Amino acid sequence: RDRAKLTTPALGTYTQATFREAVWRERWHELAYEQITWFDMVRLRKVYNDKTNGFDNFVGHVNPSSNQALQEKHLLLPLGKQEMLNNPNLKPQNPGYPN
Repeated sequence: RDRAKLTTPALGTYTQATFREAVWRERWHELAYEQITWFDMVRLRKVYNDKTNGFDNFVGHVNPSSNQALQEKHLLLPLGKQEMLNNPNLKPQNPGYPN
């Protein structure tokens, strides 16, 4: 952080919530091009907002590149049709996807 000329606040200045957000923000910036941030977004149900420099709820966040709002179904991937045919115990399909 010194080499990048970034300041680090003293640990005692953080609350639990602000510390978590600082860790999320650091992970977001450090791992943005490592194909890891998607899994963080799904796990935390939070999306980093460049304009506010904060985190929004995943569901309802509007993706600026597509101008579409993220939905609950985007937290899960659909189950493959062949997998569902091979194993009927996988039914029902994940919410938001056709059977």
